[in-house]
Amino acid sequence: MRIFDKSFFVTSWFLLILSPLTYAATMVQIDEINFGQLLPVAGGCEMDWDTGNIAAIGVGSLCNSNPVGTPGHYRLTVNPNENYQIRVDRREEVANDGITYQPKGRFISDLEQVDLIYNQFVTINSGASGIIDIYLGGVLFVADRLNGSLSYELNNAILIYYNKVT
Repeated sequence: MRIFDKSFFVTSWFLLILSPLTYAATMVQIDEINFGQLLPVAGGCEMDWDTGNIAAIGVGSLCNSNPVGTPGHYRLTVNPNENYQIRVDRREEVANDGITYQPKGRFISDLEQVDLIYNQFVTINSGASGIIDIYLGGVLFVADRLNGSLSYELNNAILIYYNKVT
């Protein structure tokens, strides 16, 4: 009676090594996007996704108290060397709050860098590491004067979609 069949063990081990590993795609937040403290006025500002520098847009001074914010940084970990489509949606007004956010940014893997086009899927290869970093800045616009006694959260309104290109 054989307890151990060496040929079966070697064959099984060989197949295990040659079989490609597959991972479940995971998304984590590294840095929360933050335009800083907003002044309670109507207006707009734009944050650079790379430096965090903030500039006023138009006549409003919504973000003038903050020369630098924190760009959003998200990390998507997927299978290496596969193409993925990623989309970041624009935030429209919610319950007539008057706040819109138009994301600008870049998707970066160890193989390539692709500019974000909001509300559109953009394809990027995950490279050898299987890591795609998503950096977000963008335009924040407030149509009406903000209520200074309320807190406004943009982070919960950022919608990132992704799927593997088959």
